Amino acid sequence: MSRSRFRALQPLPGVALAAVMAVIATRLRYDFIEPERLGAACEKAGPWWCGARRTLIMATEWNVVGGVALALAGLAAWGYFRHGRDPVFQALAALAVGGLGIVIYNATFSALAIVIAALVLAQHRAQTA
Repeated sequence: MSRSRFRALQPLPGVALAAVMAVIATRLRYDFIEPERLGAACEKAGPWWCGARRTLIMATEWNVVGGVALALAGLAAWGYFRHGRDPVFQALAALAVGGLGIVIYNATFSALAIVIAALVLAQHRAQTA
């Protein structure tokens, strides 16, 4: 696919990335975070993965995922509109993390980050087309 065709598709690849991350997050949520048997296993024997599970649960309680997505979207917008920098990397990262956050209990900040990042990519496409 040529560079001009990729630019013409923006922000669609980023939105697709957010959707893929949401699917991955769904598996993470329903297979790793929510099962009660895993919580009980962590209380009793403490398998090697319990630390990662606890960290992920605490990160969702403190809205870390949504905050990171919003920070990345804000950096993309600020860098693009204020300094004229290429926003693609930060915007795609915001879409990926936002897609994850939509599913794992950080929907408010993540949804806002997805909207901001998609708008930045759309504006970038309009400017460079």
